[in-house]
Amino acid sequence: MSDLPEEIERALQAFDDSVSNIQSTLQPLLKANYSELLTKLDAPQRARFDLLLAYTVSSLFWMYLTASGVAPQSHPVKQELERIKEYMGKLKKAIEEKELKKNFQINVPATQRMLRNALWAPSSTENL
Repeated sequence: MSDLPEEIERALQAFDDSVSNIQSTLQPLLKANYSELLTKLDAPQRARFDLLLAYTVSSLFWMYLTASGVAPQSHPVKQELERIKEYMGKLKKAIEEKELKKNFQINVPATQRMLRNALWAPSSTENL
């Protein structure tokens, strides 16, 4: 690699470091049993995990195309990444709506107490 310009050597070294970092980060996930892992997650977590996995694989493929000299902007992987981002947004919106619904549930006993106290009228036997 000594006949390459220093700038290219630095870029290649940075790329190699990034790939090594990705490998070490993904290693625990690659060793795990996918079915076992999913049983430990609830539905929103499973959806988030699957989307994250799909996005990671598509991003790695984008990197592969770029490293191979193929323009990923004109490749179907770009549409796949956009589709995954769209579903990430839909999932986020659904989770937020669920949380919002949970926060706005009516507390029936408290409401009954408030109405009873607000509509209280003194009886005719009480002296004012």
